[in-house]
This record gives sequence, structure tokens and C-alpha cells, in this order.
Amino acid sequence: ADFQYFRGDEHKQLIETLAGSSIYVELNHSSMSGPWKDPVLREALTAAYRPLAEAGVQFTVGSDNHSLASVRGEYRPEVFCEAFGIQPRQLNGIVRELWAQRGKRRSFGGR
Repeated sequence: ADFQYFRGDEHKQLIETLAGSSIYVELNHSSMSGPWKDPVLREALTAAYRPLAEAGVQFTVGSDNHSLASVRGEYRPEVFCEAFGIQPRQLNGIVRELWAQRGKRRSFGGR
């Protein structure tokens, strides 16, 4: 099976559209946590998001908490951010402030 998230010029087109813009790519609990447990899908996610991060695209973090069941599992978005090469400066201000309050800022990216 082929687990590529982008095909052909889609990566390039997405980077051209998003880099330098005020549009953020959301990393949310449901789209990250489940697939992250599978090494093949983790590799595909990294291959999809790392070029975006390297190009300076901005990101935000979503909880996807629409029910009690979705808040019961641990969600550590800093794990994904580090793996994808996302720097704290690429995260929206609210996420940076919340992580600073939780003490995550020091452990994420050393900043």
C-alpha cells in the first residue's frame, strides 16, 4: 500500500500557497495520535509535514475534543512538532503561550 499524503507537485503547490501566509496547518489529536502508533504511517506523516516545516509554513495545534472519550487519551503535540521539525516560532501565539504556561516551551526546541 502507498501511504503518501501528497502526490506529484502537491507539496510544492501547498508550500507556495502557505509559506509566508497567515494560514496555519492544524495538527489535531485524531489525525495524529492514532496513525503515530503505526511506524509506516508515522513515516508517511513525517514525509508529509517535514517539508512544510522546513519551508516555514505555520502550524497550530487542535485538540479535537468533541466528546469525553476524546479527552481521555494523552495528547503530546510537541512529539509531532519535534519529529516534523516545527520550531516554536512557527506555532500560533496561543499555542506558544499555553506551552510556556505548562513549562513545555523549555522542553520543546530548547527555547
